[in-house]
Amino acid sequence: MLKLFNTFGRKLETFSPVNPSLVNIFTCGPSVYQRAHIGNMRTFLFEDMLVRYLEYSGYAVRRGMIITDIEDKALWQAEKERTTVKKLTDRNMRQFLKETDALGMKRRDYLPRASENVVHAVAIIQKLLKRGVAYWHGNNVYFAPRKFRGFGKLFGIDMKTWPKEIRRFHQDTYPGVQWNRGDFVLWHGCSGCQDGCWETAIGRGRPSWNVQDASTLVQYVDESLSIYCGGYDNLFRHHDYNIAILESVRPYPMARFWMHGYHLHVNGQKM
Repeated sequence: MLKLFNTFGRKLETFSPVNPSLVNIFTCGPSVYQRAHIGNMRTFLFEDMLVRYLEYSGYAVRRGMIITDIEDKALWQAEKERTTVKKLTDRNMRQFLKETDALGMKRRDYLPRASENVVHAVAIIQKLLKRGVAYWHGNNVYFAPRKFRGFGKLFGIDMKTWPKEIRRFHQDTYPGVQWNRGDFVLWHGCSGCQDGCWETAIGRGRPSWNVQDASTLVQYVDESLSIYCGGYDNLFRHHDYNIAILESVRPYPMARFWMHGYHLHVNGQKM
Protein backbone atom coordinates (compact mmCIF):
# COMPACT_ATOMS: atom_id res chain seq x y z
CA MET A 1 0.00 0.00 0.00
CA LEU A 2 1.65 3.22 -1.21
CA LYS A 3 1.11 6.35 0.86
CA LEU A 4 2.02 9.81 -0.42
CA PHE A 5 2.21 13.11 1.39
CA ASN A 6 -0.46 15.16 -0.35
CA THR A 7 0.27 18.88 -0.19
CA PHE A 8 -3.45 19.39 -0.72
CA GLY A 9 -4.57 18.89 2.86
CA ARG A 10 -1.01 18.41 4.22
CA LYS A 11 -1.37 14.75 5.13
CA LEU A 12 -0.32 11.22 4.21
CA GLU A 13 -2.91 9.51 2.03
CA THR A 14 -3.14 6.08 0.48
CA PHE A 15 -2.46 6.45 -3.22
CA SER A 16 -5.49 5.88 -5.41
CA PRO A 17 -5.20 6.98 -9.05
CA VAL A 18 -7.95 8.85 -10.84
CA ASN A 19 -7.75 6.32 -13.66
CA PRO A 20 -6.57 2.85 -12.49
CA SER A 21 -5.58 1.87 -16.04
CA LEU A 22 -3.33 4.90 -16.64
CA VAL A 23 -1.77 7.15 -13.99
CA ASN A 24 -1.38 10.66 -15.39
CA ILE A 25 1.41 12.70 -13.82
CA PHE A 26 2.55 16.20 -14.72
CA THR A 27 5.60 18.13 -13.56
CA CYS A 28 6.51 21.79 -13.76
CA GLY A 29 9.63 21.74 -15.90
CA PRO A 30 12.65 24.02 -16.13
CA SER A 31 12.71 27.64 -17.19
CA VAL A 32 15.33 27.42 -19.89
CA TYR A 33 16.50 31.01 -19.75
CA GLN A 34 19.56 29.52 -18.04
CA ARG A 35 21.18 26.16 -17.42
CA ALA A 36 19.40 24.04 -14.80
CA HIS A 37 21.42 23.55 -11.61
CA ILE A 38 21.55 20.61 -9.20
CA GLY A 39 18.85 22.16 -7.01
CA ASN A 40 16.48 22.16 -10.00
CA MET A 41 17.47 18.61 -10.86
CA ARG A 42 16.59 17.46 -7.34
CA THR A 43 12.90 18.12 -8.07
CA PHE A 44 13.04 16.26 -11.38
CA LEU A 45 14.86 13.33 -9.77
CA PHE A 46 12.22 12.96 -7.06
CA GLU A 47 9.54 12.89 -9.76
CA ASP A 48 11.56 10.34 -11.77
CA MET A 49 11.88 8.03 -8.75
CA LEU A 50 8.16 8.35 -8.03
CA VAL A 51 7.31 7.27 -11.57
CA ARG A 52 9.75 4.35 -11.42
CA TYR A 53 8.20 3.11 -8.17
CA LEU A 54 4.67 3.38 -9.55
CA GLU A 55 5.70 1.37 -12.60
CA TYR A 56 7.46 -1.17 -10.36
CA SER A 57 4.18 -1.45 -8.42
CA GLY A 58 2.36 -2.40 -11.60
CA TYR A 59 0.85 0.89 -12.72
CA ALA A 60 0.94 2.15 -16.29
CA VAL A 61 2.16 5.75 -16.07
CA ARG A 62 1.96 8.62 -18.54
CA ARG A 63 3.82 11.71 -17.54
CA GLY A 64 4.46 15.09 -19.02
CA MET A 65 6.61 18.10 -18.27
CA ILE A 66 6.36 21.59 -19.71
CA ILE A 67 9.45 23.50 -20.78
CA THR A 68 9.11 27.20 -20.01
CA ASP A 69 10.87 28.83 -22.93
CA ILE A 70 9.01 32.11 -23.09
CA GLU A 71 8.81 34.40 -20.05
CA ASP A 72 10.18 37.64 -18.66
CA LYS A 73 13.51 36.12 -17.61
CA ALA A 74 14.09 34.58 -21.05
CA LEU A 75 13.55 37.96 -22.69
CA TRP A 76 15.87 39.71 -20.23
CA GLN A 77 18.60 37.07 -20.60
CA ALA A 78 18.42 37.05 -24.39
CA GLU A 79 18.81 40.83 -24.42
CA LYS A 80 21.75 40.57 -22.03
CA GLU A 81 23.47 38.00 -24.27
CA ARG A 82 22.51 39.90 -27.43
CA THR A 83 20.78 36.90 -28.94
CA THR A 84 17.21 35.83 -29.68
CA VAL A 85 14.97 34.11 -27.17
CA LYS A 86 14.76 31.05 -29.42
CA LYS A 87 18.53 30.67 -29.78
CA LEU A 88 18.97 31.09 -26.02
CA THR A 89 16.28 28.59 -25.04
CA ASP A 90 17.18 26.05 -27.74
CA ARG A 91 20.72 25.93 -26.36
CA ASN A 92 19.60 25.50 -22.76
CA MET A 93 16.94 22.95 -23.74
CA ARG A 94 19.56 20.77 -25.41
CA GLN A 95 21.77 21.07 -22.33
CA PHE A 96 18.89 20.13 -20.04
CA LEU A 97 18.08 16.95 -21.97
CA LYS A 98 21.75 15.99 -22.12
CA GLU A 99 22.10 16.35 -18.35
CA THR A 100 18.87 14.54 -17.45
CA ASP A 101 20.12 11.67 -19.61
CA ALA A 102 23.47 11.77 -17.79
CA LEU A 103 21.60 11.52 -14.46
CA GLY A 104 19.78 8.44 -15.72
CA MET A 105 16.30 9.98 -15.78
CA LYS A 106 13.68 8.45 -18.02
CA ARG A 107 12.44 10.64 -20.86
CA ARG A 108 8.94 12.05 -20.35
CA ASP A 109 6.08 10.89 -22.56
CA TYR A 110 5.43 14.44 -23.66
CA LEU A 111 7.77 17.38 -23.22
CA PRO A 112 6.14 20.38 -24.93
CA ARG A 113 7.53 23.87 -24.95
CA ALA A 114 5.34 26.79 -23.90
CA SER A 115 6.15 28.54 -27.19
CA GLU A 116 4.52 25.65 -29.08
CA ASN A 117 1.19 26.15 -27.30
CA VAL A 118 0.44 29.85 -27.65
CA VAL A 119 -2.78 29.22 -29.60
CA HIS A 120 -4.09 27.01 -26.77
CA ALA A 121 -3.15 29.62 -24.15
CA VAL A 122 -5.07 32.23 -26.15
CA ALA A 123 -8.13 29.96 -26.33
CA ILE A 124 -8.07 29.56 -22.53
CA ILE A 125 -7.71 33.30 -22.00
CA GLN A 126 -10.68 33.93 -24.29
CA LYS A 127 -12.80 31.57 -22.17
CA LEU A 128 -11.67 33.26 -18.95
CA LEU A 129 -12.55 36.68 -20.38
CA LYS A 130 -15.98 35.41 -21.45
CA ARG A 131 -16.65 33.97 -17.98
CA GLY A 132 -15.73 37.21 -16.28
CA VAL A 133 -12.83 35.96 -14.14
CA ALA A 134 -10.28 37.75 -16.37
CA TYR A 135 -10.25 41.26 -17.82
CA TRP A 136 -8.26 43.59 -20.02
CA HIS A 137 -6.20 46.40 -18.55
CA GLY A 138 -4.35 48.25 -21.26
CA ASN A 139 -2.75 45.65 -23.53
CA ASN A 140 -2.52 43.02 -20.78
CA VAL A 141 -5.05 40.51 -19.47
CA TYR A 142 -5.31 39.81 -15.72
CA PHE A 143 -7.05 37.15 -13.63
CA ALA A 144 -9.12 38.34 -10.67
CA PRO A 145 -8.70 35.76 -7.83
CA ARG A 146 -11.66 37.12 -5.89
CA LYS A 147 -13.93 35.97 -8.73
CA PHE A 148 -12.82 32.33 -8.48
CA ARG A 149 -14.55 30.50 -5.67
CA GLY A 150 -12.04 28.64 -3.54
CA PHE A 151 -8.97 30.52 -4.71
CA GLY A 152 -5.89 29.60 -2.70
CA LYS A 153 -7.24 26.22 -1.58
CA LEU A 154 -3.96 24.41 -2.22
CA PHE A 155 -1.85 26.77 -0.13
CA GLY A 156 -4.62 27.55 2.33
CA ILE A 157 -5.26 31.23 1.67
CA ASP A 158 -7.97 32.90 3.74
CA MET A 159 -9.66 35.07 1.12
CA LYS A 160 -11.31 37.12 3.87
CA THR A 161 -7.90 38.75 4.29
CA TRP A 162 -7.51 39.45 0.55
CA PRO A 163 -7.37 43.20 -0.23
CA LYS A 164 -10.57 44.62 -1.69
CA GLU A 165 -8.79 47.26 -3.74
CA ILE A 166 -7.55 46.22 -7.18
CA ARG A 167 -3.81 45.63 -7.36
CA ARG A 168 -2.17 44.14 -10.44
CA PHE A 169 1.07 42.15 -10.65
CA HIS A 170 2.39 42.21 -14.19
CA GLN A 171 5.56 40.10 -14.01
CA ASP A 172 5.55 36.39 -14.81
CA THR A 173 7.00 35.56 -11.41
CA TYR A 174 8.49 37.23 -8.39
CA PRO A 175 11.42 36.21 -6.19
CA GLY A 176 10.95 34.65 -2.79
CA VAL A 177 8.18 32.68 -1.15
CA GLN A 178 5.48 35.21 -0.47
CA TRP A 179 2.05 35.99 -1.87
CA ASN A 180 1.22 38.83 -4.23
CA ARG A 181 -2.24 39.69 -2.98
CA GLY A 182 -3.78 41.01 -6.15
CA ASP A 183 -4.65 40.18 -9.75
CA PHE A 184 -2.06 38.23 -11.74
CA VAL A 185 -1.15 38.56 -15.40
CA LEU A 186 -2.30 36.10 -18.06
CA TRP A 187 -1.28 37.90 -21.25
CA HIS A 188 1.49 40.37 -22.02
CA GLY A 189 0.57 42.71 -24.84
CA CYS A 190 3.47 43.54 -27.18
CA SER A 191 4.15 46.50 -29.40
CA GLY A 192 6.44 46.86 -32.38
CA CYS A 193 8.80 44.03 -33.30
CA GLN A 194 9.64 42.92 -29.75
CA ASP A 195 11.19 39.45 -29.60
CA GLY A 196 9.16 36.59 -28.18
CA CYS A 197 5.71 37.74 -29.30
CA TRP A 198 2.99 36.30 -31.53
CA GLU A 199 0.15 37.61 -33.67
CA THR A 200 -2.97 36.01 -32.22
CA ALA A 201 -6.75 36.25 -32.07
CA ILE A 202 -6.45 38.62 -29.09
CA GLY A 203 -3.67 40.73 -30.55
CA ARG A 204 0.09 40.72 -30.55
CA GLY A 205 1.62 39.44 -27.34
CA ARG A 206 2.70 36.40 -25.35
CA PRO A 207 1.12 34.19 -22.68
CA SER A 208 2.33 34.63 -19.13
CA TRP A 209 4.01 31.80 -17.23
CA ASN A 210 0.83 31.39 -15.20
CA VAL A 211 -1.29 30.11 -18.10
CA GLN A 212 1.31 27.93 -19.82
CA ASP A 213 0.77 24.71 -17.81
CA ALA A 214 -2.95 24.81 -18.56
CA SER A 215 -2.29 25.38 -22.27
CA THR A 216 -0.35 22.10 -22.33
CA LEU A 217 -2.64 19.99 -20.17
CA VAL A 218 -5.79 20.69 -22.19
CA GLN A 219 -4.20 18.87 -25.13
CA TYR A 220 -2.87 15.78 -23.37
CA VAL A 221 -5.15 15.03 -20.40
CA ASP A 222 -8.95 15.20 -20.30
CA GLU A 223 -9.39 14.14 -16.68
CA SER A 224 -7.99 15.13 -13.29
CA LEU A 225 -4.31 14.35 -12.98
CA SER A 226 -3.48 11.63 -10.50
CA ILE A 227 -0.37 13.53 -9.35
CA TYR A 228 0.97 17.01 -9.99
CA CYS A 229 4.63 17.52 -9.04
CA GLY A 230 6.75 20.61 -8.62
CA GLY A 231 9.21 22.48 -6.49
CA TYR A 232 8.27 23.88 -3.08
CA ASP A 233 8.44 27.46 -4.40
CA ASN A 234 5.57 26.67 -6.82
CA LEU A 235 3.32 26.24 -3.79
CA PHE A 236 3.44 30.02 -3.43
CA ARG A 237 1.29 31.66 -6.12
CA HIS A 238 1.99 29.53 -9.19
CA HIS A 239 0.11 26.30 -8.48
CA ASP A 240 -2.93 28.02 -7.04
CA TYR A 241 -2.88 30.22 -10.15
CA ASN A 242 -2.80 27.04 -12.26
CA ILE A 243 -5.77 25.60 -10.35
CA ALA A 244 -7.83 28.78 -10.70
CA ILE A 245 -7.18 28.97 -14.45
CA LEU A 246 -7.80 25.35 -15.37
CA GLU A 247 -10.74 24.78 -13.03
CA SER A 248 -12.39 27.90 -14.45
CA VAL A 249 -12.56 26.19 -17.85
CA ARG A 250 -12.95 22.54 -16.72
CA PRO A 251 -15.65 21.18 -14.38
CA TYR A 252 -13.36 18.92 -12.32
CA PRO A 253 -10.30 19.22 -10.04
CA MET A 254 -6.93 19.78 -11.65
CA ALA A 255 -5.24 16.98 -9.67
CA ARG A 256 -5.95 14.48 -6.90
CA PHE A 257 -2.46 14.50 -5.35
CA TRP A 258 -0.04 17.41 -5.19
CA MET A 259 3.60 16.75 -4.34
CA HIS A 260 6.27 19.41 -3.80
CA GLY A 261 9.99 18.77 -3.54
CA TYR A 262 11.89 20.93 -1.07
CA HIS A 263 14.85 23.06 -2.02
CA LEU A 264 18.41 21.83 -1.95
CA HIS A 265 20.42 23.82 0.62
CA VAL A 266 24.17 24.35 0.54
CA ASN A 267 25.87 25.90 3.58
CA GLY A 268 22.45 26.85 4.90
CA GLN A 269 21.43 28.69 1.73
CA LYS A 270 18.96 27.70 -0.99
CA MET A 271 20.80 26.73 -4.17
